[in-house]
Amino acid sequence: MSTIPIHCTTITVTSRFYRNAKKPPNGKLEKLLLTVDGKRNYVAHYVTLKQALQAGLVLKRIHRVIKFKQSPWLRPYILFNTDLRAKAKNKFQTTLYKDANNNVFGKTMECIRNRKDIRLVTKESQFLKLANKCNFK
Repeated sequence: MSTIPIHCTTITVTSRFYRNAKKPPNGKLEKLLLTVDGKRNYVAHYVTLKQALQAGLVLKRIHRVIKFKQSPWLRPYILFNTDLRAKAKNKFQTTLYKDANNNVFGKTMECIRNRKDIRLVTKESQFLKLANKCNFK
């Protein structure tokens, strides 16, 4: 839980801290909104939290800490494609190397839990074989 002091509200509205996925008033879809109301169980990277604390955020409680290691493991691939893109002689090559980088990034952000494995079965033996699997729904 955190609170935002009154003197910090103009800073925080224009900054990148405190984004929440909410429906705006009279809105139909959820959007990332910059709000100044208190946050509970807000997930933040330590660098962003440090910047927010320096900007005046008052931290009341830490709910949970997650430890992880970061490394620029995709950096050589991205730099390689960027170099090839800069040397490209036509629009197709430029787009190809740009899309190669964007597709890799998209795959790293993909949520595989939301995938569905749908199979069309015509034989009873195939159905029984698939129905006996632990992931059958």
